[in-house]
Amino acid sequence: MKNNQNNKNNQDKKINIKTIWKFLRSEKGKRYSFVIFYIFFFTFLFILMSLPSTSTNNKQNNQVESSLPFKITNLEQSNYTFNYVKKIDNNSTIYLGKRNNNQISLILDDNAYIYNYQNSTLKPSVDNESDIIYQFLDIYELKRIIKNSTYISKTEFPDGNINYNYEIDNNTLANILNMEVLDNSNLINKIIVNTNKTGVLDITFDLLNLMNNTSNVTNSYLEYKIIITYGDNNE
Repeated sequence: MKNNQNNKNNQDKKINIKTIWKFLRSEKGKRYSFVIFYIFFFTFLFILMSLPSTSTNNKQNNQVESSLPFKITNLEQSNYTFNYVKKIDNNSTIYLGKRNNNQISLILDDNAYIYNYQNSTLKPSVDNESDIIYQFLDIYELKRIIKNSTYISKTEFPDGNINYNYEIDNNTLANILNMEVLDNSNLINKIIVNTNKTGVLDITFDLLNLMNNTSNVTNSYLEYKIIITYGDNNE
C-alpha cells in the first residue's frame, strides 16, 4: 500500500504537458505566465533574426545585375582586339586597337598611341596629338558611364542580339570625361550597347550635343559619334 502511494506521488511529480497546463491555470502559474510568454517570444525572435536573410541577399544580387543587364566578361579579359572609330560629319577615322594586360594601344597608319593602367586608372603614356577620348578605351570607365546613364529601352533581334539604349546629359558625361561644358548642360547624348549571349559586341556613343558645347572643341559639328567594335578575345 505504501509503495503504491509512493508511485502515485512520483507520477504526480513528473513534468509533462498536462502538469504544465495545470500549473499555468493555477493562481501561482498565472503570475508567471506573462514572464514565460516573453521569454519564449524573445527566444523565437532571436532565432528568427539569426537565420540567413535569403530574400535580402537575392534582392541585392538582383539590384546589382539589373544595374548592368548584359555581360561584360569578354571585355574584362586580359587581351582582346577592337576598332575605335571616330565618325565626324562625313569622315570616318578607324583606329586598330588592342589590349594586352595593363596596356592598350591604338594604331592609325604609322602612328601608335599607347595607354597604360596606373593605379587602376588608364592614362596616356605621352600627350596625344590625336583627338581620342581615351576613357572609352577603359571598360571600367565605360561601366561608370553606363551606370550614370538613364536606361531607355532595348531592342531584341531574331539572331539573338540585343541593343540597350541609354541617355546621358552633357554635364554628367563631361564630368566623367574631364571636360568642361560651356552651355546646354542638360542636352542629351545617346549610347547604344549591342550585345549577344557572350557579351558586348560594340558600343556607339552619339556625342554631338556634348562636342558642340564643351571647351575642348572649337568647331560646330553636324555628326559626332564614337563606335567601338570588339573583336577576338585571347585569354
